[in-house]
Amino acid sequence: MDNQDWLLVSLWVHVPFITAWIGLVMLDTVAVFAPGLEGVQRRRLLLWSRVFVLIAIPVIMATGIWQTIENPFFRVEAYSGLKELRDRTLYGDLLFWKHGFVLATFGLTILVRFILAPRLPSEPSMGMSGGAATMEQTATGTLRLVQLATVLNLASCLGAVLLATRMVAELH
Repeated sequence: MDNQDWLLVSLWVHVPFITAWIGLVMLDTVAVFAPGLEGVQRRRLLLWSRVFVLIAIPVIMATGIWQTIENPFFRVEAYSGLKELRDRTLYGDLLFWKHGFVLATFGLTILVRFILAPRLPSEPSMGMSGGAATMEQTATGTLRLVQLATVLNLASCLGAVLLATRMVAELH
């Protein structure tokens, strides 16, 4: 297999993983904003896909790096080649900004899945009494942080998709 064959294989892997990633971020948005869900239900919806996230990030990065190296203009063999690609082509400039959005969605997904969601209630609330009121306030504050991170994550995905779409248009 030559480099072009590997590029095609990387696309066949990359596109489904990205599609699943965006679907997961959209599911997160529904999970954190759907009315009537208990904190424990939101928590469960956010935590079930942690293994996928741990698998998807290296797969998306590896296939994306390969596609960056084998971009349509010239093979990037060093870091200086990335700067040259960015300086010489609109495609390279768009790629640079897209990578920023991709890194943002990785970071925000990790923040939501591994740091914030585990702080959501793990048991259904049983009303307000003494310390329960303080726990409820903490849970509400955590939910607000999860909501903010999720909206930023959705915006990051949208930014990456829009830039990728413009990159494809640049090729035609």
